[in-house]
Amino acid sequence: MHFAYFDESGDDGFPGNSDLFIMTSVCVDSSNWRYNFERIMTLRRFLREQFALPLKFEMHTHQFLLNKRPYRELGLSKEDRLEILKLYFKLVNTLPMFITNVCIDKRNIRQQNYEVLSNAFGYNLVRIAKTLRNPEVNPGGDRTFMIITDEGRVGKMRKIARRMQYDNKLPSKYHKDGYQFPLFSMIEDVMDKNSRDSQFIQLADLVGYFASLYIRRVSQPPIHWNSRMEKTLAPGDEERFLNLCLDSLNLKASKLKYGIVYYPKP
Repeated sequence: MHFAYFDESGDDGFPGNSDLFIMTSVCVDSSNWRYNFERIMTLRRFLREQFALPLKFEMHTHQFLLNKRPYRELGLSKEDRLEILKLYFKLVNTLPMFITNVCIDKRNIRQQNYEVLSNAFGYNLVRIAKTLRNPEVNPGGDRTFMIITDEGRVGKMRKIARRMQYDNKLPSKYHKDGYQFPLFSMIEDVMDKNSRDSQFIQLADLVGYFASLYIRRVSQPPIHWNSRMEKTLAPGDEERFLNLCLDSLNLKASKLKYGIVYYPKP
């Protein structure tokens, strides 16, 4: 069995307060879970020793990058914070897992009843299910997975996941009415867990946030970073971080850079 940990960046309302909504999943085979967890905790203990970053502090990427509370009290320089994030990305690259990013660009939405969360979550689930069918990615062959997500949207996500187990129509180049792809490999209801208690949800936040920075910069027209972010990262820095974890990105999810899935199509 696999565990799929979810986190998101942006507002899922339409039109909402953000132009983009990014949903990121970290999929881990249960047989690798303990190994991955211990590797993450080894890094956290190293960061405690070298940078006095407490184990109890959640790695919340946006606040950490911009040196907001509670990280501000640690007195970390910008260089220290970037080095810590670099160590995180290098670790992610070595862990047996795959990370899928789905972006809903609300500027391309043409229908008023478009369900941002349902589509972002659904597209991500389909990519997980199809990736687990690939023996290169999943040599063990077990395609089953369960979903663990941060608190907040779990009620909506449960309804979506329940429906997709029996009714999940996908478009097709060969059939005008599409075809059914029920997610029988998904087991149990969507489970919620506070992100501060899940190292894997924190990894989804980390990679998803940098993916969102990349998407903002390269989208047409670009969505400018805020002024504080521009003082922290130079354009292209977000790509340098993402390049550090290419081996763990689900590049088979899409032919586009970093395997990022974009909807709706412009």
